[in-house]
Amino acid sequence: MSVLNGAWPAEVLLRKALAHHQLGQLPEAVACYQGVLAQQPGHFDALHLLGSALGQQGRFEEGLQLIDRALQLRADHALAHNNRGGLLLALGRAAEAVAAYDQGLRLQPADAVAHFR
Repeated sequence: MSVLNGAWPAEVLLRKALAHHQLGQLPEAVACYQGVLAQQPGHFDALHLLGSALGQQGRFEEGLQLIDRALQLRADHALAHNNRGGLLLALGRAAEAVAAYDQGLRLQPADAVAHFR
């Protein structure tokens, strides 16, 4: 079954994407996230995590656009704000990155990782 032909249900593709992502297999993860979005264009996790994976590939602007779309769906997601901050920092937009990290901390004050960014 092809990842992109819609033969796999979106939730199966998401699980495959997460596994590839965790293994550092970014091209495979990206393809699976894109497969989810082909079926469900407003899938929060696929938008957010595809944005993160693209950022890991150095595709910061594309990643930022996807995370921004995800945050339009769920503005209360601390990790998405933190990942947005990382992409903004990579783009040289430090003041905006600090604001994104601050928003992540406001939403999840116990997140020790965000305190060190």
